[in-house]
Amino acid sequence: ARRLAQELLLASFFISLLALATSMFVILVLNRYVAHGVSSTLYTLTAGVILAIIMEFAFRQVRLKLAEGISLGPDARLAGGAFASLTSARMSAIEKMPPGMRREVMAGLSAVQHAYSPDNISTIMDMVFAFFYIIVLFVMDYRIGAIASGFILIMFVFALVSHNLLGSPTQDLNQAAVRSNSLVGSAIMATDAIRSFNAARFLKEMWGRQQALANRLRRVLTTRQGLFQSISTSIASLMTVTIIAVGAMLVVSGN
Repeated sequence: ARRLAQELLLASFFISLLALATSMFVILVLNRYVAHGVSSTLYTLTAGVILAIIMEFAFRQVRLKLAEGISLGPDARLAGGAFASLTSARMSAIEKMPPGMRREVMAGLSAVQHAYSPDNISTIMDMVFAFFYIIVLFVMDYRIGAIASGFILIMFVFALVSHNLLGSPTQDLNQAAVRSNSLVGSAIMATDAIRSFNAARFLKEMWGRQQALANRLRRVLTTRQGLFQSISTSIASLMTVTIIAVGAMLVVSGN
């Protein structure tokens, strides 16, 4: 496991290093080709950046294969343990859980497996090396690095606030889904009892209330997610505009 983590970190480092090629390409083209108009310079820079893009793609594919190996064993043990608990635990303990909750427990396995998917692991690795880009900006000019660091800090604080604001409606929506699953389970498993005691109308009213609550919570959650996504995009755009504006002034001043 340690060796696998080291290989993932090494692959992520080379990916981050090669990802700088496109930015360096733009800078060098503006400085060398546009300023002097030598076509051979443009051909050389273009060939170099294409080679860097191909190598970055190869490293990303290798990293995905490595990330797949992290979760294979834990996912299998988790799935086997959850199913074994449902089949071998005491009935008195299992019966305390509604049928909908039991199904939700098994459905939660896919959520756990998705959380540790190769794509998510790769994203976390990229976040680790985000500081690499900040260092490069500080090497270029400390003012550009300070601007980027400030916007990243703003994004981090905003992410914490949005996470807290989304936590409550998300939890309420999950609980509403559990109650809805319980009603569905009752309608499927207790068909004769429902008809014998004429409980269909009662269950239908409960189902309607649960669906209305779930729809309201889903609208609240969707609206907040859309708002937060728009704000995040706007902050990123402001960071780009600010860096380019300040960087242009530094170029004109000869810095």
